Amino acid sequence: MSVMAARVAKPTFSPGSGTYNSAKTVYILCSTYGATIRYTTDGTNPTSSHGTLYTGPVTVEASLTLKAIAYRSNYANSYVGSATYVINLPPAGAPVFSPGPGGYGSPQAVQITSSTSEASIRYTIDGSTPTTSGGILYTDPVEIDQNVTLKAIAYKGGLTNSGITSGLYTIRVATPAMNPEPGTFTEAQSVTLSCATSGAIIKYSLDGTMPSQAYGTVYSGPLTLNANSTLKAMAYKSGMIDSDVVSGTFSFSCAAPVFEPAAGVFSTATSVTLSTATSGASIRYTTDGTAPGASSGTVYQEPIEIAQNKTIRAIAYKSGLSASSISEGSFVIQCAAPVFSPAAGTFANVQEIALTSLTPSSGIRYTTDGTDPSASAGLLYNGSISVNATSVLKAVAYKEGMGDSPVVAAGYTLRCAVPAFTPDPGTHERPQQVQISTETVGATIRYTTNGEDPTPETGTVYTQALAVNADATFKAIAVKSGFTNSDIGTGSYIIGLPDRDGDGIPDIEDDYPDDSLRALTNNYPAAGPGTLAFEDLWPAQGDYDMNDLVIDYQFKTVTNASNFLVETLVTIVLRASGASLKSGFGFQFASGTIPSAAMKVTGHQLTNAYITLNENGTEAGQEIPTIIVFDNVFDILKSPGTGSGVNTDPNSPYVEPVTISVTITYTPDTYTDENLNIEEFNPFLIVNMQRGREVHLLDYKPTSLADPKLLGTSGDYSKPSENKYYHTASNLPWALNICESFDYPKEKALLIKAYLHFAAWAQSGGTEYPDWYRNIAGYRDPEMIYQKRE
Repeated sequence: MSVMAARVAKPTFSPGSGTYNSAKTVYILCSTYGATIRYTTDGTNPTSSHGTLYTGPVTVEASLTLKAIAYRSNYANSYVGSATYVINLPPAGAPVFSPGPGGYGSPQAVQITSSTSEASIRYTIDGSTPTTSGGILYTDPVEIDQNVTLKAIAYKGGLTNSGITSGLYTIRVATPAMNPEPGTFTEAQSVTLSCATSGAIIKYSLDGTMPSQAYGTVYSGPLTLNANSTLKAMAYKSGMIDSDVVSGTFSFSCAAPVFEPAAGVFSTATSVTLSTATSGASIRYTTDGTAPGASSGTVYQEPIEIAQNKTIRAIAYKSGLSASSISEGSFVIQCAAPVFSPAAGTFANVQEIALTSLTPSSGIRYTTDGTDPSASAGLLYNGSISVNATSVLKAVAYKEGMGDSPVVAAGYTLRCAVPAFTPDPGTHERPQQVQISTETVGATIRYTTNGEDPTPETGTVYTQALAVNADATFKAIAVKSGFTNSDIGTGSYIIGLPDRDGDGIPDIEDDYPDDSLRALTNNYPAAGPGTLAFEDLWPAQGDYDMNDLVIDYQFKTVTNASNFLVETLVTIVLRASGASLKSGFGFQFASGTIPSAAMKVTGHQLTNAYITLNENGTEAGQEIPTIIVFDNVFDILKSPGTGSGVNTDPNSPYVEPVTISVTITYTPDTYTDENLNIEEFNPFLIVNMQRGREVHLLDYKPTSLADPKLLGTSGDYSKPSENKYYHTASNLPWALNICESFDYPKEKALLIKAYLHFAAWAQSGGTEYPDWYRNIAGYRDPEMIYQKRE
């Protein structure tokens, strides 16, 4: 009697048959453990020897029928399963021109864009219609410097071609420029005409007519103008619109006379020179208030001597030119104002004040009562003035035949200098002899030690150095007759270094000055949280957007006064989960120097049954201490209900990151920070709650519970015999550890496309572009980086 072999279960498809508006990723599943699947897309039926071997999801970008068969040794082959997919793809976004079509006064660099990401664009400027194979492939802005019609089409694999976008650009020749600009001039001008449009021809006229392509003189070099003229010019060029006509009037007259020195107030007699920029022109001037003319006033021949106040009026004239405008200048000769030395200010001692004036033989008078001095009022200055109390001095300089100087004032405040303490206040290991002093000669110092402020009448008069054998605070004031009292100086002395918790670490060095069990803190990373990012389809490469799990981390390790470990506070912030798999996360210490039995772990979030813990919270069955922080990201970082994953699709609602705090305590007074070596910790992702399927950093070993049979399979090129783990054939990792916050790619955006130097860094073993993840110009494509929706 023959026995029928069991039949392998018929394959199923996810998603199933249907009509879709985008390419689909189809998973082929079989419930028979260990079965192999082959599939076809050409309509033929697959067999155990025909069809493509299924190793991962199939991307369906066009309408087709997918057929699959499953088989296994000692089993009858499954029945053929099939699913039909109809893919209706949208068209690529029509090209958009910027700036848009129209008329412009200068050449334009036109950018062409499409709303379809990564679509290709071809364009023409010869009137022909572009196609996916005809026309110029757009890579840089199109330079348009003449009248053209621009046409463009956008296309992309998997989409229908866009419609044709067309636009007419007309470019006007730039209006000619005149240099110098039109105006009134006092000498002949060499006028240059120029046009910003390369290759344009300029025509001009000087007879009042309008120049054009058909009329006017072709400009070939600078024009010399020495008489009143109206200059008109235009520019033209083949294939462009004629420029506007520019017009300018050039007028000529004598240059107005210039005074040297310029009119103003002077403290000494002055010799004034008159000049004009018009070559060959004559000058006439007056000093009696009348207006000079070409036939009136004194002919200027030599400098004019000014010994008293005068107003000079002058005009320049020359045959054949208009007379200049009249220049006028008032010259005032005044005594120089007195100067105080030292200048006004606040002083700590009696001052001797000297007064001087730059006017030779001038006299100086001054007052101290607030009134203004004059040539006949005030005290006559004949030597230094002694200021022994707060005062305001006013002074004036005078001389016969000259005007009095302005009255100037200087305020002198005498204030006692703030007492100073020697040695400097602060913490001292031994008793001190404290001296109190002031810069004010003859001042008396009073001080207190009871916290009250001293005054001129209260406090102890300082006479000699003070012995300080214990903590003390001094307050001191300096006083002197005729002087303002000093501000109060304060000096606090601490004898010996304080240690409130008595652990032997001074408070100024102790991070926990009131806790004798804790003393110092060491953070890793030191500057702030680092970022871990994972791909979860290992050993397959997956979509390589490195956002299937993104977490920020920081370890805060506390030691006591003897540098022994007390505890490590681990902060884990779940930022994103771009996967459909229920993954967990944990980390292993660098070695077993500190055994699991010496630790106690609290704070992890485990909601499923596939993780086994020791009684102290570390994972059971591990050779090196291992801590599982959470076992299913879906239970912690909740989906917003739309999009793919959490915080990876910019079009989906943003979910606030979740913080997990894990505390690790150690057997007291046994292990040091060096034993911990937290910088070499070994983080890993647990794929889809399959405990044996771990994803580690490049060349980090798996834990004792990882399934070694997965190494070196599918896209993984691990070689344990060479200590090579978790890398692709091109040395790309499945996990990243960046010691600062990392801006991860959005969903389906390849890491090597988002970060332009990542591949070079990975393939060089980290020697090239070690800062590939930084936000530096040319290092990243911002469009492929996830940004939360506002």
